[in-house]
Amino acid sequence: MNLKYKIFCFIIFSLVFTGCFTSVPSLEQRYTKLMDMNSKESFKSKPIKTGSFTLFSLQPTVTCKDSIMHVYIEGDGLAWKTRTLISDDPTPINPTALSLMNQDSFTCKVYISRPCQYMTVLREFTSLAWHQRL
Repeated sequence: MNLKYKIFCFIIFSLVFTGCFTSVPSLEQRYTKLMDMNSKESFKSKPIKTGSFTLFSLQPTVTCKDSIMHVYIEGDGLAWKTRTLISDDPTPINPTALSLMNQDSFTCKVYISRPCQYMTVLREFTSLAWHQRL
C-alpha cells in the first residue's frame, strides 16, 4: 500500500470514530443554549406547576390580556440516548419549538417544555416519567 492510501484510510477511520464518541451536552450547556436563543426576545422563565409536574416556560414580559396567545410546546427532546439506553435527562439538545417561536412575529406567545426538561433545581423526576406511561 502506498503512503497516500494509508493516510486517507487513517483520516476516514478517525472521522468515523470521532463522531461515535461525541458526548451529549450537559444540562447546563443545553439550558445556556436555550437562554442564548431567548436573549433577543423579551421573555422570562417561569415555572408552571401542574398536578404531576412542574414545567419550564418562557413567557412574555408584556401583558397579553384579552389577546390570542401562540403556545409552543417542546418535543420529546433527548428521552433516549440510543435505541436501548434511556437518557438521564430529556432536555433537548436543539429546542425546536423555541426556534419556531423565535420566527413568529406575534407578540403574545409562550414556550412550554415537556415534563422534566430544563429542571436544574427540581430533581423530582425519574426516567420512568418520560419513557413509560404513568
